[in-house]
Amino acid sequence: LGAEVSEFDGLTMNWCLAEARLLLRINQTERYAKLIAERGDILDRSFMANVTEGLGADAGDLRRALFARTTFFRDMLALMADCDYLLTPIFNTPAIDATHYVHDPLVIDGRPLGDLREAWYSYTVPQNLSGHPAIALPVSLSKAGLPIGVQAIGKWFSEAELIGLACALDARTGASGRRPPLHA
Repeated sequence: LGAEVSEFDGLTMNWCLAEARLLLRINQTERYAKLIAERGDILDRSFMANVTEGLGADAGDLRRALFARTTFFRDMLALMADCDYLLTPIFNTPAIDATHYVHDPLVIDGRPLGDLREAWYSYTVPQNLSGHPAIALPVSLSKAGLPIGVQAIGKWFSEAELIGLACALDARTGASGRRPPLHA
């Protein structure tokens, strides 16, 4: 589409996945405290496991996570200073079963790859921490007909440009018009 593309392997960047997770869990624990107290016995076990992770956090954990968030935000600003967008996969594999328990490891070809957040969708988590706008869109289908997507991350206040980029990519790929097969 006329863009100049540079590769960035991301290995030198601390993506702060643990800190992002901790802040998310603390917020969820507080947000859903009343719901958990009143209806915890009927809520989904993945939801309950996620939300109750925040119960074990203390003030020191929160302070360290907030400092890491600030550092990560500054690192993202520096990274984005020389580019308009950062493109990443959305997931490391095609879709997993909807019934996959959130705390079970991702297993591919019989090999456990680790926690879902780190092994499957580690690319989307950091933007929740930095606040950079991001948009996810399908770009292709796997051999099994499942969607494969890309995430475009922009600079602060670039939401309109990200939507324009997504529209241009979709016009090129036509992927949003393709549907995965229905499974029995």
